[in-house]
Amino acid sequence: MNVNDTERYLNAATRGLWGRQRRELSTELRGHIQMRVNELLIAGHGEAQAQAQVLRELGAPAQVSGGMLQVHTLPGALKGGFAAILVATAMLSVLPHSQAQVQSIYGNIPNYGASGYFNFQQLQEELKRAGAGLTGNAANATLTLPGAPRPDYPVNTWGATTLKQDGQTYIQARSIIAALQNTGAVLKLSGWTNPILQAQGARIRFQTSDWRVLNDLYGQTLGGNTDLTAFGSLPLTMLEPDGNTSEISVSNPRLQKGQIYALVTAQFSDWKRMDSAGNPLDSGTIMLASNIVQGAAGMAQFRIYNDTRPLQLFGTVEAFQKAIDPYRGKTRPWNAARPAPALLLELSGRFDQDAFKVVLPDKTRLN
Repeated sequence: MNVNDTERYLNAATRGLWGRQRRELSTELRGHIQMRVNELLIAGHGEAQAQAQVLRELGAPAQVSGGMLQVHTLPGALKGGFAAILVATAMLSVLPHSQAQVQSIYGNIPNYGASGYFNFQQLQEELKRAGAGLTGNAANATLTLPGAPRPDYPVNTWGATTLKQDGQTYIQARSIIAALQNTGAVLKLSGWTNPILQAQGARIRFQTSDWRVLNDLYGQTLGGNTDLTAFGSLPLTMLEPDGNTSEISVSNPRLQKGQIYALVTAQFSDWKRMDSAGNPLDSGTIMLASNIVQGAAGMAQFRIYNDTRPLQLFGTVEAFQKAIDPYRGKTRPWNAARPAPALLLELSGRFDQDAFKVVLPDKTRLN
């Protein structure tokens, strides 16, 4: 780490504090800076680049100084052993909000489908702040991610994956996620409301509480697990909130508050085929529908398609697939004797083979 740059920053950021308070805050702030620098070094950044990014993330020293003063004019009883937490909170609170998050929306492109979208200009600003880049316009953009195996990669916008709303331009979230994956970077999504996507050393913040956008983002992590997606004609789709859905409550003592869970169900999809005499054949395919939520302690509330009731949960992907196998190419409604196969998944936020683990069904109740 460049000691001179860090010390100059610390001197400016703790200006207005004196004596022991200033020494303690300087020590703790230096520790937070070093911790974040170490994270970026592990992610592949050079030391100078990592330090510059951390200081850029913190914002102007005068803003940090203001935040420190606010913390240390609180009553003494509120400080004590919480000093480190208060410092971290102050560091986050002084980030410029105009640069801290990217507005996300749920939109629809005719003949293409509905999905989550990122505000393109805000995304450009956020990536720049994080030490990455997005050049060009929404219809012809190139993503730059320093330290990634393929640091420059074009964003695929075939199929008109951009839209305009209220004078703003948005780009489909899936195309950005795909470009990030194509750089070879390791991706990790965390949080629910206003989630953060870690890509190499870049931390990208999305401003959304729309469950449809969140479903779309976390749903993309499921595509990284080849065990789940190795179903041939069984594509994974996000559940749409239409009139054919209803709520289902899943209770299990293993479920944790704040953890992200997915309920994946098998759904029949009709398609018409005729024999040589023009008579309809028994034919169809199976879709995998997913609904993703943030859990509470011991329970999670999902939506499922009504025609996938009743459900039978399985403890492995292999058992789930085996239960589906007899119904490939057919159209058979599920019933009590033939319940719809389902999986309850605990999501890690990773976009690879470790995207989830199956929650064992032995203690699960469905209501």
